[in-house]
Amino acid sequence: MKKIILLITLFLFSCSKKEKIDSNLKKAKIENKELSTNFREIIIKYQNTYPVKNPRKNNIYIYGASFYIEGKDTIFTITRSGAGIFKNDKYLFGIYSDAELKNFIVSDNSKLSINQVKIYKNVIPESLIWKSESFPESITPVSKYKIVNKVPKFIKTDTIWNHWD
Repeated sequence: MKKIILLITLFLFSCSKKEKIDSNLKKAKIENKELSTNFREIIIKYQNTYPVKNPRKNNIYIYGASFYIEGKDTIFTITRSGAGIFKNDKYLFGIYSDAELKNFIVSDNSKLSINQVKIYKNVIPESLIWKSESFPESITPVSKYKIVNKVPKFIKTDTIWNHWD
């Protein structure tokens, strides 16, 4: 009986260890080679904080970051749009997405995102381009970050409306 209990314990321990290895392999696969780890984590945190709770028919939901200079600082903001992407913006890069990261684009006309975006993708699917003249939702909260020594530092989140879904 002791041998059976020992075998079961060893089996459970090895399964637990295998699950941990499998989990680490999955994390390595999810680790996006296109975006820096810090930047990707910031995006996913925003996406988890402001998910699309009640998707509306015909809306095209996408998250995006816009990079710009404010004074002497490099700044970026993150927000969500229910209106997809506007086709005329020639400084859009993306779509970045995987099992954890939802559709995400970068707007950056001066490559200020060079330390956050490892690979600039220029292919945006036609299905994500907004073609209507009206906007489908209010503006979601906008999170603002400052790049300090190549690392994003949170500044604040502005909420214009209390309800946007």
